[in-house]
Order: sequence, then structure tokens, then C-alpha cells
Amino acid sequence: METDSENNIPERDGHGQTTDATVGHVPVLLKEAIDFLAVKRGGTYLDATVGLGGHSYEIAKRLGAPGHLIGFDKDPAALERAHEKLKALDEPPQITLIHGSFAEVGERIAPASLDGLMADLGVSSLQLGNAARGFSFQADGPLDMRMNPMSGDNRRTSGKPPRRARACRCDLRIR
Repeated sequence: METDSENNIPERDGHGQTTDATVGHVPVLLKEAIDFLAVKRGGTYLDATVGLGGHSYEIAKRLGAPGHLIGFDKDPAALERAHEKLKALDEPPQITLIHGSFAEVGERIAPASLDGLMADLGVSSLQLGNAARGFSFQADGPLDMRMNPMSGDNRRTSGKPPRRARACRCDLRIR
């Protein structure tokens, strides 16, 4: 696979750029998003949906030691994986990872304190690939579908019988 020689980001292969082999995760439009964000070394940037850290890692590489990366995610498992990925940086900026929703950014981040913001909204392969999380299309599992498995009520803890999500094969034909 070819890479963007200036930033060492692999070029698109039709499915994304790089893969986190542990969960088969492909950061969406990685090169395009990072190029558009135009990260300034030493700036303060927020990744509102850290996920597995693909976009955060590329932002942090460009920020360098004088910068500050702030990341939010509702999923504690995703934050743990992102933390591990970010520890591999040679010259990391200050990194603040927050277990919380992007909806809290306005309450938790001072106005006009950021140089840029990234938000990759949606579910990731971490949620989709684990039937126990209740997002899977490929395996039976509990019907839970909470990004933060520690929040709110679910049928497993409410005393109600658990509902099951059933994987199905769909034959869609476009005519």
C-alpha cells in the first residue's frame, strides 16, 4: 500500500487507510480528515469521538510535545485502546482523555480554547464486532446497544427478561 510520504499516512485502498488488527478497525477518511483539519504544531485540538484512537493518533503526531490533545468517548473500552495507541507516540503532546459524551464538550471545554475539533460520529468496529455489546449484525447477542455499557438501565440489570438481537442473512437485489 502506498503512503503519503510527507505524513506517512497510507493512501486510501477503497476501504480506508489503516487497520487496527485487533478489531479490524479502519479510521474513516483518515488522510482527508487530518489534511482538512490542518493541525498546527503546539495547538490544542479536540477529538470529540476518540474511538480506537486512529484520528487522535494522527492529530497528536502533528501537535508534538508543545501541543494538547483532548479526547472524549462514551465507551470506556475504546478509551483504553486509544490510550494504549497514543502511548506509542515518540513525541506526544499533553493528552487528556475524558470518559464522556461529545454532547458535554460545551460544558467541559472553555469557549474559544481550541484550534480545531474532529468528530467521527457513529459506531465503530469495536461495538459492531462484539456480539455482547448488542450492536452486531453478524451474531446473536443481547439487545443492549449502549455506547457506554455502564450508563442507564438495560434488561440484564432491570429484572426484565433480556431481549436478543438475532443476526439474519438478507438477500438484497437491486434491479
